[in-house]
Amino acid sequence: MGKSIINAGCGCQTEHGLWFVHYVLRILFYYDFSQKKITKAKLIPESNEKDICPYSAIVECNGKIFIFPSNADTIWVYDIKLDKFEKIDYKLPNNGVFRGAYKYGAYIYAVPYTYDRVIKVDLNNYNVDKINSFAMKDNEKVFANSSSLYKDSLVVCAVPASGYYVAFDMKKEKWERITISNTETNYTFIACDYDSIYAFDINSKQIKKINYQGDVLSESIVLKYPSVAMITLPNGGVALTFTQTGEVQLFDSSLNCVQEIALNVIKDSLNSQYLHVHWIKGETDVWGITKGNELLHIDKENNVSLHEICIGEDLWKNLGETIFLEEKKIHKENSILNLEIFINSVTKEGKNI
Repeated sequence: MGKSIINAGCGCQTEHGLWFVHYVLRILFYYDFSQKKITKAKLIPESNEKDICPYSAIVECNGKIFIFPSNADTIWVYDIKLDKFEKIDYKLPNNGVFRGAYKYGAYIYAVPYTYDRVIKVDLNNYNVDKINSFAMKDNEKVFANSSSLYKDSLVVCAVPASGYYVAFDMKKEKWERITISNTETNYTFIACDYDSIYAFDINSKQIKKINYQGDVLSESIVLKYPSVAMITLPNGGVALTFTQTGEVQLFDSSLNCVQEIALNVIKDSLNSQYLHVHWIKGETDVWGITKGNELLHIDKENNVSLHEICIGEDLWKNLGETIFLEEKKIHKENSILNLEIFINSVTKEGKNI
């Protein structure tokens, strides 16, 4: 079995494994912790998706996987036991719809990226309610570049080049806009845990630990590159990856760099500003699905390990046949996304079938 490009645009941890959707192809994967390999690969039904990041958020609840779009127009529910997809009856634009989704009580709230409202899905009957977005002025165009859960019910979002960040209170179903006092600051990424908010300032190339009001409590050294993706660690602090290189660094809660990790990044993919690591946060562990076919694991003691992401031969063959027969359009070759490598490694046109 040859190499593929396994990556993720969104994912979540369940008790026994990880569910994630490929960054480009509409494939839902399941990685089983006990078997240490991918044991499911399901083709998501077509929903007017675009070629990059069709889905941006996954939430697992009661044996079902809720899949929220970024560049597609449908919310899907995958029933694990029945092994089938169900569509939620609510049509969406297929252009940068959501940035994240979070369960609170009997509902899932999907937070907008460029969409004009929050979507509230009732888990009992799949009814959908709409809540206004944080664009509080008429015709104001704003973008939530990242979102993260803070203190159980607050979803904090970075809004680049705006002079503020925003928070959606799921309990009150209201938005709050927090003004950044330093006009030279531009937060492009935010990662939270229960007690802390970490924001990346692209102008100073620093991570800043802030309180909810925006006061800076501590800050990192100046980083090497101006573009990062972050996630908070189980024992405090953050892990980040540089999108230019795929390097990973770990910072403690005072934002001292305590570890650097070299990943096996495919050389051609270094041209990409996306996909080097997709972070998934569980109850006590953090996972990173890397572009080099490795699974990065950080446990509750901040111990780091790397595992190859494998797919069984039968599943690999079935996946290839499914893509070849059901995927009406083969995505155009894109050296940045390495799609040809992936497609050829699982289809009859490749060497594995």
